[in-house]
Amino acid sequence: MERKESKSTGATIIVLLLLLLPVLYFLSVGPAVLMLKHGMITERDLYTVYAPFTWLVEHVPFFSKALEAYIWLWVGDWTPSQ
Repeated sequence: MERKESKSTGATIIVLLLLLLPVLYFLSVGPAVLMLKHGMITERDLYTVYAPFTWLVEHVPFFSKALEAYIWLWVGDWTPSQ
């Protein structure tokens, strides 16, 4: 009986991780941009790690606005040089 509970607990943990990882990935962009602003990482590093965001920003207007607002919370009115 305990073995079934163990399997369901493991499955629950995996499902939670799969749901939380994209959220954590999105939330990590704020600190990453702050690190870029302070010269701790390069733009190339940032764009490499967050390459999927480029497509989302170009094709999903809501995502673009949400990302801009979230980055603003971390660094204020700042745009990277391109």
